Amino acid sequence: MSLKIITIAAISLAIMLSGCASKQEVISFNDINKTVKKDENNSISLNDINKTAQEVIASERIITTITDSSSQNKNNIIDNTRNTTVSNVNGENVTLKSIHFPVDVYSLSEDDLLVTTENANKIKIISSKGDTFKIKLEGDCDESGSDEYNYALGLKRAISVKNDLINRGINADRIVTFSYGESNPICKEYTAECFSKNRRTDYFLLP
Repeated sequence: MSLKIITIAAISLAIMLSGCASKQEVISFNDINKTVKKDENNSISLNDINKTAQEVIASERIITTITDSSSQNKNNIIDNTRNTTVSNVNGENVTLKSIHFPVDVYSLSEDDLLVTTENANKIKIISSKGDTFKIKLEGDCDESGSDEYNYALGLKRAISVKNDLINRGINADRIVTFSYGESNPICKEYTAECFSKNRRTDYFLLP
């Protein structure tokens, strides 16, 4: 079987599987790998085929509807499109929506700016009550890149949100940025839906 035929078969299978993502069915990239065999005359990199299939599925727009309640950050769901974090400042709970990113992206979209505006307003309100706290921004990634790449990308995502807060009048000295890379997933299944949940920046208010 030629390299071209094998590649087309793998990508076709990925597209078929991506059509099931909206039903929240598990997509196994291991299954995709099993359909590809090395040609005796043409060496095939299974990692390349796997990456291609991953990119096809990750390009689908997936709506986040579930948050893993066992997450160390205790994220809670507020609406059906974004994960949220809850921070307690002097006895008052402050709920802030996380920012989600497409694959390999760290800039903020117009939709993101609506969310960052809402979050900044909440932070300003709690600040006006005389409470002093730090704002910790945690950048996270899915596991589709190397550890080094994901750490850098997570930091860039956190810094993008930091710059937005600064532009809205919040003192830069109060903001701390941190990257977990791919090591802090809130969803651990190897699916496009989980990947979309894990590409994010979370807000935390630290007394």
